[in-house]
Amino acid sequence: MSDIPGELTFYFHPSVSGATSSAPLGPGFTTSQVKCPVELRKWSARFHYHPNDLIDLFAQLGYACFKNNATQLARLEMMTDDTRETNFFFLHRETHIPKAQAARLIVD
Repeated sequence: MSDIPGELTFYFHPSVSGATSSAPLGPGFTTSQVKCPVELRKWSARFHYHPNDLIDLFAQLGYACFKNNATQLARLEMMTDDTRETNFFFLHRETHIPKAQAARLIVD
């Protein structure tokens, strides 16, 4: 999902889990590119899903959803009508979250 509709280019390194970004990964990474359509969350009903369906899907794959909380990430268990954030981070519970906690990037 995005804060603007359209198509974005994502950069990824096929052998590095989680190394995907909408910006080039930087020196030292040989990246591949893929273009993906993005849609506003308010449009999700048109496609017969709710953003929480995506949060649940990623949770089944071992990822937790976070929102940007100024200087840190805060866990987002469920999107509601009061959710104002439009950009979300999905961190793997075993791989990414312990590193982010050690770096104090997550609000506890």
